[in-house]
Amino acid sequence: MTGPELQERVLLVGGIPHPIGGVTNHVWRLAMKLRPYGCGVVDRFPSDAKYELPGVNFRTSPKSLGPRLGWLLGQVAASRAHAVHFHFSTADRLTLMGPFLLRAAKGKRTILTLHAGDLASRYAAAGSWRRRSIRTVLGSFDALIALSDQHAAFYRELGLDEGAVIQASSYIAPAEDIAPGAPMRSRFDSVRKSAELLIVASGYPSRAYRHEHAIRLVKSLRKEHDAHLALCLYGPAESPEYRAGLVDRKEDGGYIHTFTDLESRDFLALLSLADIYVRPFIDDSCGLAVCEAISMAVPAIATDCCNRYPGTVVYPTDQYDALEMKTRQTIERLATAKQELKQMIHQDSFAQITKAYGDIDIAGTVKSSDRLDFDHV
Repeated sequence: MTGPELQERVLLVGGIPHPIGGVTNHVWRLAMKLRPYGCGVVDRFPSDAKYELPGVNFRTSPKSLGPRLGWLLGQVAASRAHAVHFHFSTADRLTLMGPFLLRAAKGKRTILTLHAGDLASRYAAAGSWRRRSIRTVLGSFDALIALSDQHAAFYRELGLDEGAVIQASSYIAPAEDIAPGAPMRSRFDSVRKSAELLIVASGYPSRAYRHEHAIRLVKSLRKEHDAHLALCLYGPAESPEYRAGLVDRKEDGGYIHTFTDLESRDFLALLSLADIYVRPFIDDSCGLAVCEAISMAVPAIATDCCNRYPGTVVYPTDQYDALEMKTRQTIERLATAKQELKQMIHQDSFAQITKAYGDIDIAGTVKSSDRLDFDHV
């Protein structure tokens, strides 16, 4: 807990970096923007290197596995917040934890965001008991944030109350300064100066991110351009061998630059230097880095596995040839593409997400009595 906190009106349950990832960055940014209204964060992921949250009532889980669920339930029950907003990647853990969390939040408005891309496939692969449990638990929340059309369709297919579903992207504009520290600034400048064309890609060291496509792309572009790839890896690896294969790229002649576990502001600073950002990931829900790139007028090329931020160049998921074609087309009109992005009005989902924190009736209209005024941010 750092700095003076206002009375806690909204409690976020999830995690902030570290660990670094799209979900934890989303929760951190949401908390930063909620500070003027009174925000608390219950972090489920213990770490000695958490980002700072000045002005937020922050508490993090104990490191021992034993008491974590009891501790979490106690924090939720003890909070005097008007609304509790839970963040999970998928509904899997909610089959067991959900009823206890909802009981602990009794008397408070409950909101849930699931962040994984393909919720429907995970649900279909579950057993019949687990599917019934998921449907029951999801239907018990007062509001569900759908991060894509696919999420909204999934909730409809479950027969959940459509009035409880609020659709919003996962992008919340950063409030922090993106200037990197001196050591990273020097390294980023060196990478930028070495490249005529700088491509950036990012994600977990996992095959689902198709990092091999980004590497293959840059190799092909080098036939016509002095192209370099900045590959930014974070989070748990699919396997130590796979991660090592991405990090140790000496055979590529120095045009692939691998960065691991960059701080948020460092990644944003590097991304701002890119000519193009590519996102071959096959299981996105939105792709925070795609939104970041476009907001900085860096053209972004991404799979069509989900709804993408306006301005994204999309191509069929897992189709490398389409990725290369779209990238070459973007290079041909790079200056024009950047100018078009600069002229866009960029979306920020904060106001849409916070609609869930008021007293919303089944028709989706807002009752003014308990509505928190988030609209003038």
